[in-house]
This record gives sequence, C-alpha cells and structure tokens, in this order.
Amino acid sequence: MDEAGFSRVPVKEGDDPSRSPDAPLAQRRRWVILPAIPRVEYNERKFLAPGTDLSLEFAKPPRTSILTVPRRIHVGDPDPYHFHRFPYVIDVHSSGRFLLYTVHGRGLYDSDYYLCDAHTRVATLLPPCIEYPIFPRRSIGLIEDPRHPGHFMVAQLHPTPTIQHKILVSYSTLSNAWVSKNLSSCPEHQLWGSHGGVIAHDGKLWWVDLPYGLLTCDPFAEELQLRYVALPEGCVMVDSDTNSPTSRDNIDKHRCVKVSEGKLRFVEIHYDMGHAVSMWTLADLEGPVWDLEYEVRLDEIWGDDSYRAAGLLPEKVPAIALIDPNNHGVLYFFQNALLFAVDMRASANRILGCNKYLTGNEYEVLQEFHSARFIHAWEMAPTTHPRSVPSSDPTKMSDDLSSMRSLAGVLSGVNLSDEGSESSRQPSVDASDQNDEQ
Repeated sequence: MDEAGFSRVPVKEGDDPSRSPDAPLAQRRRWVILPAIPRVEYNERKFLAPGTDLSLEFAKPPRTSILTVPRRIHVGDPDPYHFHRFPYVIDVHSSGRFLLYTVHGRGLYDSDYYLCDAHTRVATLLPPCIEYPIFPRRSIGLIEDPRHPGHFMVAQLHPTPTIQHKILVSYSTLSNAWVSKNLSSCPEHQLWGSHGGVIAHDGKLWWVDLPYGLLTCDPFAEELQLRYVALPEGCVMVDSDTNSPTSRDNIDKHRCVKVSEGKLRFVEIHYDMGHAVSMWTLADLEGPVWDLEYEVRLDEIWGDDSYRAAGLLPEKVPAIALIDPNNHGVLYFFQNALLFAVDMRASANRILGCNKYLTGNEYEVLQEFHSARFIHAWEMAPTTHPRSVPSSDPTKMSDDLSSMRSLAGVLSGVNLSDEGSESSRQPSVDASDQNDEQ
C-alpha cells in the first residue's frame, strides 16, 4: 500500500495513466463522497451567502460531504415511506454541475428539477415538461453537450417501465426547452425499471437496470438508436429470479454499475457458494465483453485484522455504496450507519478507512438510504480547480487535503472540514461504538 491507502497495480495498455492509483496525487482526479439526500434548512441567512441557493461542505473520503438547500427550494415534507417526497441529487458532473430533484406538494408529479452549479452555488429551475411529465427521477440522466462545451442535456426514456422505448425526452441548456425525439428501440427486453440510475459515459447515456443490464444511446445523434447491453454471463435475472426476496428487494444494496478509472464496472454481492463480492469491467462496449476483475469472499474481509480493529461487525453482510473512481480495486460499503473502504485486492490490512455516514437532516439512520442508489462519487476534473489556496500550516496538511482546499477555493467559498486531514489508512472511528447504537 502507498501512503494514500491505494493498492499498487500496473496500468493496463490503453488506460489513462493519470487515472491509475499509482499516479502522483497531483495528477489523480480529486473526488468527494456526496450523499444523494441533502440537508434542508429554514434559516437561509445562517448558511447561505447573498444571491446563492445552496452551500457545500466538502470532506475527504471516507467522510461524506454535505449539500444544504433552503426550504424555498424543497417545500415538501420528507416521508420515510415515500422516497419521492425526499429531495435527491440525481446525478453529478465533474464540471461542478449537478441535477437536484425536489418536491413542492404531495402528488407524484409535484416535483421540481434544478440544475445546480457548485461554483456559483446557484440552482436553476428547469421548466416543466408538459407533453411528457418527468417521472420517475431514477431514469433521468445528465450529460455535457460535446458540441457546445459548458452546456448540458437532461434526458429521460419514455415510457420508462416498458419492454420497448419509443421516445427520448430531453432538455438543453442551450435552447432552454424540452424536446422529444423518436428513437429506434432495441429488441424487446425484460420490463425496464432503471434500478441503477443513469450514467454519462463515453459520450453516451447508459440507463442501468440492475436485474438485466444497460440501455445506451448517443442522445446527440441525428438518429437515436437504443442498444441493450446484458450483464455478465450468469448475472441476468430471469422472471423467476426477480420474485425472490434476495434479488428484487433492495437490489441496489448488493449490485451496482459505476464508472472507475474511465471504465464501466459491475459489482455484485452474491450468495451462491457463500457470500462473495465480484467485479466485472465492460472491456468492449460494442461486444459486449465483460472481464472478471476479482472475486473476494466476505469471510476473508471479516477475518482481516484491520476489520476487527475498526470494530466492524463480523459475519454481517454489508451493502454496496460505491467504487473509488480512481481505483477500481477499492470498494466502499455500508454497515448500519457506517461507511468503510476496502482494498479488495490486498492480502492484509484491507480496511482503508471507516467513518460515520452522514446525510441531510440525520436521515442516515434510515437503512433504506444505505445503498449505491443514495450516494455519489463526485469527481472533479482538473480544469475545475486550476488555482490553489495555500494552507496556513502546510506541514500539518496531507496532499489530498491540500487539493481539496484548492477545489474549495475555486468553488467560491465552499467550506472544507479540517477533519479530513488525517490519513485514510487509519479508521476514523471505532465502529463498535456506532454499531452498539443500532
């Protein structure tokens, strides 16, 4: 392990060396962990600068960064039994933009969508889509327009829960209007649910349904062609599988598709032959070809000295949170109200960090929010932080924290907690204290 707590692995041919875990800290993309559920505050003057709509407090992983929005943006009262009544960060972009869902009433369609800018801390309300109401939120994607840098598209497949999609509905910041375009759908597949959200990758949008696979298309093409990419062999659930309690229910606790080191990765906790965690990489986007990267039995992690030292509960199956965007060998998991990082390819000292998971308004106590669905690994492109803010005491600040302060300076007053200055190689809390509270 190196000082930053990453596995040292060779860079494969074709990979971007700057995204390797062995790349110098200055070259790696900076990233933070952002819970999807923001904090909602009544007193704007207490936390908002004049002329702004949100505040951000960044922290170094495995600590979570916190987004705070005012009550005027999210008017609805959260209801633990109805997730559509919670404010929710749908997607994040390396430019500092992110898409925020809020509600202003009690109906399913009493929702608003804001395109937010972490630089200016301004939230821009998108106009309603009259012809095709935008719902549910999990089927919506955010992607930058390659033809017009700095402009973005918000897009959704319609209808979403179907076996054949016919229309792509999209909003462009260039035209400030919604449009609908016919698309050539792929052959009929299982009933689509978008359990895994939408990913912008390789100039395309990828709609993820965790039981079956991905639907992808280039939303900027003249003729829209939707293509189906199945999950790795043996991972596609058939109708009978989706009715079992361990498959459909809470599927985003034991499966996820995310981007790490510039490639799409599929992670699964599976239960056939004992509890194990496997990762595949989509090596050929057109094939599709999935390469198995690793498979690790959970009892190997439970028996690790660093796992016991962190006070994590033995033989308790965790929920998948996210993949380190700079190192696909590092996975983050939930256990009760804790978030911990694991080096899946290490033979010892696997636990890289452990900290209490915090979301807005103390909703971290709800187990329903402990899944890959409700957390983002927010990468910041190098162009997002071109200038630095020097530390007043550089001898007491790690390279990672210095970089985060640099980012915080560019984000126009966004605060970064000093709590992130300690090495992520050491667990941040004694997890046994936290587990006793559950």
